[in-house]
Amino acid sequence: MKIVKIVFIVLLVIVLLGALGAFIFVKTFDLNRYKDQIVRQMSAQIGREVAVGHLDLSFSFTKGVALLVKDLSVKDSVEAPSGVWATVENIELKVLLKEYLSEKKIVFSSIRLVTPTVGIDLGQVLSADGEKPSSDGPADGPASVSQGAGAEKTEDKEPFDLSTFQLLIQSFEIVDGRIQVKSDGEILARDVLIDHFDFKIANFSIQEPFDFSLRCAALGSRNALDVNGHVRLDLQQMQARLDDVVLKSNISDLSWDDIRATFPQASASGVTAIGGELAVTVNQMIVSGQGVPILTVMADLINGSVAMASLKKEITNIELHSEYSNNNLEIFRSSLNIGQGRVDIAGKVNDLLASQKFDFDLNFKDIQLADLVPDVHPQIHPVALLNGKTKIQGSGFDPEQMLKTLQGQLQFDITEAKLPGFNLLKFVLGQISPIPGLDTMVRSSLPEKYTSQFDREETIFQNIALESKVSDGALSIPQLRIGSELFELLSSVKVGFDQSLVFEGNVMIPKELSAELVADIPQLDSLKNEAGAISIPLQRYQGAAQKFMPMPDLVKIGQKFLVEQGKKELNKILGSVLKAPEERASETTSSQGQEPSVPPQETGTGTKSPQEDIVDTIFDSIFK
Repeated sequence: MKIVKIVFIVLLVIVLLGALGAFIFVKTFDLNRYKDQIVRQMSAQIGREVAVGHLDLSFSFTKGVALLVKDLSVKDSVEAPSGVWATVENIELKVLLKEYLSEKKIVFSSIRLVTPTVGIDLGQVLSADGEKPSSDGPADGPASVSQGAGAEKTEDKEPFDLSTFQLLIQSFEIVDGRIQVKSDGEILARDVLIDHFDFKIANFSIQEPFDFSLRCAALGSRNALDVNGHVRLDLQQMQARLDDVVLKSNISDLSWDDIRATFPQASASGVTAIGGELAVTVNQMIVSGQGVPILTVMADLINGSVAMASLKKEITNIELHSEYSNNNLEIFRSSLNIGQGRVDIAGKVNDLLASQKFDFDLNFKDIQLADLVPDVHPQIHPVALLNGKTKIQGSGFDPEQMLKTLQGQLQFDITEAKLPGFNLLKFVLGQISPIPGLDTMVRSSLPEKYTSQFDREETIFQNIALESKVSDGALSIPQLRIGSELFELLSSVKVGFDQSLVFEGNVMIPKELSAELVADIPQLDSLKNEAGAISIPLQRYQGAAQKFMPMPDLVKIGQKFLVEQGKKELNKILGSVLKAPEERASETTSSQGQEPSVPPQETGTGTKSPQEDIVDTIFDSIFK
């Protein structure tokens, strides 16, 4: 028994010495002695140059093994640059031994990356992604081989079964990270820095769902993005499922100056300021090697605002509610305010990721025209109140593509319409040079009930029911009829989105008023139409909208004067030639001092004399 006792004591001493030796070894082990070898192995494995400043390994029976890596850097590959590099100030990794020894679980109590920086050269990344296999022969890589007609068959390998592999990371953190994106000169006009990047995962597991959160700063906002959600991994199917992921961003905190300087399309949009609170909820998203087969998203924008250089008033109170599913986007219960008016919006975008075919219905209520239409003309500033509806269709969100495909129908009731500081009728009359001072003459001949309207320094229109269409990059109004008590403007108008204008029309004075004016101003008789109303043709205009003025067409007006005067003179000649002998004898007697007989008068039935028919035929053939 004494020998057994001695053997036991010897063995116990050996074990204790071994444990003590192991403890002393771990405590005094300097991992940095093997740093160069570790770095070479890491570089060989990933094909990139790796550098490490310092390694530290510590051990505790209660806290487990802790590894500290300082100043880690991974450079881009020289042979096949991808445009991505990274540095990390500190990597802290802690592994619990108790769980592994007792339950065969690998448990990381903490993985912490402090101040990591990832650099992305966008131009190089896009160039690397754009390298496609040649169509002349089979390309490298397993995907290409499996698609080739003569490709060798490869053995199907069963996926690695990780269902029994137990891994738990109690806490994974990225603290104060940075992402530096270098401009490619096209998508990004300048470099972008995303900083204060904080990412956390709690209780990461292969078998069970876990929570994550992300926050970062960018484009002048300290809280540009805030994301929270749940993830579940399926390593057998090589996919991840995200549920109830909520993304929030206060757009008002973003610097629009930074956005315009960074994104060329934003700079060209004409937007000068944006605001609002954006909330995006990913109800379900599955990500796999084949892409994103399932994605359902709800997006809401509240208290939104947009200011544009082309609009006098800021668009405010934007509420946008949308749902994305199966590559289709639906917008519902959405609205915005322009000044005191409101626009209700509903519609959909089909095939959002490709053709982007959209179809929207817009309802306008109490919209001031001046708030909606750019003020492009130096003298004419139309004012009106709009109520109506619009249906628009098209495809593509690129501005140029959208304008080419945009089509729509517009129906508006226009009230309170006027041209402040511009009397249209007085201006047109004043430009008819064949009758100098015509505007003053008309003013003197007007009945008293019209004089106050004629004297106004503005044009007031009656209510208008307007129908128009949008196509070929322009708004077309084939029949625009705008009336006032003094006149009516009949025209066709085409306004391009490039602020071009095509205009044709005339100004018509009502028949009753025309008769009174012609009685005092006989020269206006030549401007009467078949219905007896004075009709003043306006010049056809095609050009920039800001240079348009409703000028009378003096060529047509002069032609009317010429025709009318010519008809009168020719009627006199033909009337003299075609007179009966007794009429000529009567004229002879009259010339000898006798009273001439009274010529027969028109009966008012509208029947023309033979010489009038001849004269009309002659002039119609000349000026048709």
